[in-house]
Amino acid sequence: MTTSAASIQAGWRVTALILGLLLASSVLGLLAGLVLGTLNVLALARFGLELWLCWQVYQGKAWARLVLCLLLLGAGVQMLLGGAVLFGLLPILFALALFFTPQVNAYMDYAAQQ
Repeated sequence: MTTSAASIQAGWRVTALILGLLLASSVLGLLAGLVLGTLNVLALARFGLELWLCWQVYQGKAWARLVLCLLLLGAGVQMLLGGAVLFGLLPILFALALFFTPQVNAYMDYAAQQ
């Protein structure tokens, strides 16, 4: 069964949007830490690891997508239990989209072959 180019491109868009939003929120957190004077080496290391993990997902690595989805699910559940419903639902929806959307699966298969 061949996957159409439109499906792969749609999967790329969804994947790039999710990864872009994750990295943008991390950059905003780093900037807030810089402005407030609370930025430390651990925050920079965490951002570096997150950037590396997102790059691995973008390249179609199945293990990286699984790790990222598990991290997003864990963060979402923690936020839901803490009472932040919207902030808890977003990571869960991102994880579900990265793992179960057919277009994202088509893009991941394509990216893994490149």
